[in-house]
Amino acid sequence: MSSSIQQHSSIQAQEEHSSTSKRVGLLLAGIIVIAATMRSPITATGPVVEMIRSDTGIGHTMAGLLTSLPLLAFAAVSPFAPRLAKRLGLESALLIAIIIVTLGVALRLSPSVLALYAGTAILGCGIALSNVLLPSLIKRDFPLRVGIVTGLYSVSMNIFGAIASGMSVPVAGATSIGWRASLGMWALLSILALLLWLPQVAAGRQRMLYVATQSEGTPVRLRTSSLAWFITLFMGLNL
Repeated sequence: MSSSIQQHSSIQAQEEHSSTSKRVGLLLAGIIVIAATMRSPITATGPVVEMIRSDTGIGHTMAGLLTSLPLLAFAAVSPFAPRLAKRLGLESALLIAIIIVTLGVALRLSPSVLALYAGTAILGCGIALSNVLLPSLIKRDFPLRVGIVTGLYSVSMNIFGAIASGMSVPVAGATSIGWRASLGMWALLSILALLLWLPQVAAGRQRMLYVATQSEGTPVRLRTSSLAWFITLFMGLNL
């Protein structure tokens, strides 16, 4: 009888370990793909700016604005990310950020110049939220492996940023819609991030009551926090 109980406990422990490993693996995959969406839509723009100018007739100033809009969005939107996370939970707030990025990238496929600028501003807002929320989630869910997971997140972000920059001109030359394909193809990556993140939202809702209870402290004033501004400046310069 004792042997049977021990065997049952061992099987249950193995199943729990397997289930935990799957959850952690899915979470890591979501983090890595979200990180990949945080630079690629921005770095894809620079190499095709001259194509955009030639096709749309915009001047140098407007072309410069096109590459500066994400930075402006970072400064404007980043301070609101903690409030959004407190209200909805980190997972749901990140889901909203991914959706915003996806909509912004998809909007740049439109032939309208206004849509190009609006899409760039919108995706900048989504990336600004991810810039703040994703490191917070890593610190919460991987407290003993913050360095390793942050490293994976940073590597993914920078590698895909470089890939996007390198692919923009070849893709523009190989497709009938030119530079719009270079900018719009990254919506596929955002959609993948969206699909990978949906299970995390369901898990996040289960812990929402706990998060809300633990958050009832003195709010952090990001606008007066030198650390917050240093991180914002660092992430902005990492384009």
